[in-house]
Amino acid sequence: EGVEVIVRLLSQERSSFDGTYFQLRDAWCEPKPVQRLHPPIAIGGNGEKRTLRLVAKFAQHWNSTLGDTDEWQRKREVLHRHCADVGRDPTEIECSVNLRYSAASGSAGIIAAAERWIAAGADVGIVTFAAPYTPDPLEEIATGLADLG
Repeated sequence: EGVEVIVRLLSQERSSFDGTYFQLRDAWCEPKPVQRLHPPIAIGGNGEKRTLRLVAKFAQHWNSTLGDTDEWQRKREVLHRHCADVGRDPTEIECSVNLRYSAASGSAGIIAAAERWIAAGADVGIVTFAAPYTPDPLEEIATGLADLG
């Protein structure tokens, strides 16, 4: 309900909604965002029944926290089925995954992970770091990722 209410408020002149958790009566949200219909909605998670159905219905970006490419591809197929159910083209949804940097595997580990995810069909890789944070590996990672194309 929350996602639907937000999308309505950002994209419609006036919105009414009668749900279990949210009720709107001729509600408005001004000023409207510059992006039309609304800013891209990003939803993260892997739940097949609710999360991926919400992604199919409302989101422009799905972020998965899975680390296994085979499981991710299976979840993406679930997302595609939900898209078919709601009449949506799944190519309208950008799919991202998290690439976790570790000092043990270094930038080579991130590059290898990015190659696996590209082959699996991910659109975007979000590189995350653990504390202590240091900019030292950034240039090497950026160069390696740029070389992937």
